[in-house]
Amino acid sequence: MDLTQYTQESAQRLAAAMEAAQELLDRDDLTILDQEQIQAAVEELEAGYLELEKEEPETEPKPAPQTTFQVIFQDYNGSVLSQQKVEKNTSAKAPAAPARMGYTFTGWSSPFEKVTQNMVITAQYRANTYRISFHKNGGRGSMGTQSMTYDQNSSLRAGKFKRSGYIFKGWSTQKMERAPLCGPKAGEKPYIRKWKDRHSLRTVEKGGTPGEG
Repeated sequence: MDLTQYTQESAQRLAAAMEAAQELLDRDDLTILDQEQIQAAVEELEAGYLELEKEEPETEPKPAPQTTFQVIFQDYNGSVLSQQKVEKNTSAKAPAAPARMGYTFTGWSSPFEKVTQNMVITAQYRANTYRISFHKNGGRGSMGTQSMTYDQNSSLRAGKFKRSGYIFKGWSTQKMERAPLCGPKAGEKPYIRKWKDRHSLRTVEKGGTPGEG
């Protein structure tokens, strides 16, 4: 029997029990009077077999549990705002709220209390909405206002103002400007109606020559 796969202590006990039993078997003078000695040898053999313990294979030592983690706060474009080492089960410290043109900061992508792993946390934003007002610039009528969201394509309303002696030329933002449409804060952007004098239009009558209409 190969005892090398068992612990030294248990293998030695069984080997001693087997040796004692073998000595009894080799005797030629055993009698009924030796019954107790034989019984003791058998019990020692049984105990030796039952208590055999296999050697545990050697294993690599387990790495120490991680106690600090890296937390990175980044902006919407991936630029790093803050990088810090945080102890396990403690909170990271958020940097100052970043600014982004045309957007309002709304918070962070993940909670960062009781940190238990490395984390990358991204700033979250909401696009600003702006109110467009229309000025008649000497005309008459009313158009109210129009809302637009930053960075989203949208068309201005068709002009409804009227002005005697003029035709509508388009919208301008050159006058009475209050706040830029793409500014960092919500505001109002006036659009000024541009007019062109009807009498400056050139017309050609049938059979005639170009002249002022």
